[in-house]
Amino acid sequence: PTAALAVAVLRLCLSGAPLASLDEGIAATRLYEQHFATVDLSQDVQAQRLVADAATKSGRTDIFEKLVRSLPDSTSRAALVKSYASDRCLHVAQRVFEACPEKDTGLYNVMLSAYIAAQDIASAEKLLSRASADGAVDSEMYEMYNAMIKALLQLGDSRRARALVQTMRSAGMAPTCATFNELIDAAAAKGGSAMWEVVDEMEACGVKPDNITCSILLKSVQQRSQPRDIERALKIVESVDVAMDEVLLSSICEACIRTNRSDLLARHLERQRSAKGVQIKAAHTYGSLIRAYGFLNDVDRVWATWREMTARRIAPTCITLGCMVEAVTNKGEPDAGLALIHQMLAHEETRSLVNAVIYCSVLKGFSHRKRFDQVWAVHDEMREKNLQYSIVTYNALIDACARSGEMSRVSPLLGQMSKDGIEPNVITYSTVIKGYCQDNRIDKAFEVLEDMKRSADFSPDEVTYNTLLD
Repeated sequence: PTAALAVAVLRLCLSGAPLASLDEGIAATRLYEQHFATVDLSQDVQAQRLVADAATKSGRTDIFEKLVRSLPDSTSRAALVKSYASDRCLHVAQRVFEACPEKDTGLYNVMLSAYIAAQDIASAEKLLSRASADGAVDSEMYEMYNAMIKALLQLGDSRRARALVQTMRSAGMAPTCATFNELIDAAAAKGGSAMWEVVDEMEACGVKPDNITCSILLKSVQQRSQPRDIERALKIVESVDVAMDEVLLSSICEACIRTNRSDLLARHLERQRSAKGVQIKAAHTYGSLIRAYGFLNDVDRVWATWREMTARRIAPTCITLGCMVEAVTNKGEPDAGLALIHQMLAHEETRSLVNAVIYCSVLKGFSHRKRFDQVWAVHDEMREKNLQYSIVTYNALIDACARSGEMSRVSPLLGQMSKDGIEPNVITYSTVIKGYCQDNRIDKAFEVLEDMKRSADFSPDEVTYNTLLD
């Protein structure tokens, strides 16, 4: 009989159930044993499962093991393990694995993945120890160790993950850069000195960082980081023997901006303008460069970067546009920022990029320059376009009220906030208090303070009280 006939008959017998009743299981195993035992089922995993399920239900371990042994190679046996594991039948997948006459690292890897997917870490660790005991060192073993390390890190157990690196080395396998990248990324998320300890270990093992390592290190550098962190991260970047790419360039720009290191940023931007510069193809990278030049107060290069992007027909994203509007506005050109918004609105293909967040940069720009007539004109324009406001938009408008002494506008704005379903935050209340204090309406300021005290969501902060004291 053919495999197709065997499958059809067995399915009829089992009615297609994953684990049929005992009577049907016995009937199916007898059919297989008497008529189909010699049929090659290696190309049909579902057929294999029909026989395996029937043998499991009827208690015929011998037929189960005979089926697994009949499969011609480790690849076909691994496919059967994967099939059960994907259906969360881990106990059956384990039985298939144990019934395999030979177990290579590929088969071990499949079973390990099944345990990890089921979050059975204890069984996964035991299986990895068994595989290691065989002494094989190949790509599958590296993959197993890396998968186990990643699983431990996802559970937040960095201590055991780092211990596994030592076990890996003791087994004669040098950890790869990918292994350390997982450890560094997990340590960076926790903060503290652990990340640099892993970097030290990486260097001690003679493993060179790659672009991914550098990006992780740079993204971990925050405003609160020590100056030596950004300096060391950039030193590692400069020592990496790989080509600079767009992700790494953006990471350098953002890290220097976050840490207020204009000196380091200027040096790397100068490199970008040289023959060693990255060929940029993504609007996101142009956005990072625009932000970087804006941070350096180089408005000429801000515009030059924007013109280069448009000349190369790279379509901006809303983030790129937001970076551009913010950069020119912050450098004293809110009119230019507004003109750029209008330019985007004039073209159907870029109209959808404009949102309230981008407009908000212009609102703040006019407000900080005491051009309050323009603030309210832009506000009216935004309302006319039915843009969706956020708490940031409303806070910018209320700040304009405080700066201009037009506190009569605050109540309608708060009413509109309520209609939009936006709750005031501590910044909103503090700004209102500042406005009333500047307007010499101290009684109203204290009324707002009492409202803040009654709020269950937030309390007055140091800035609030300092405003009242001043």
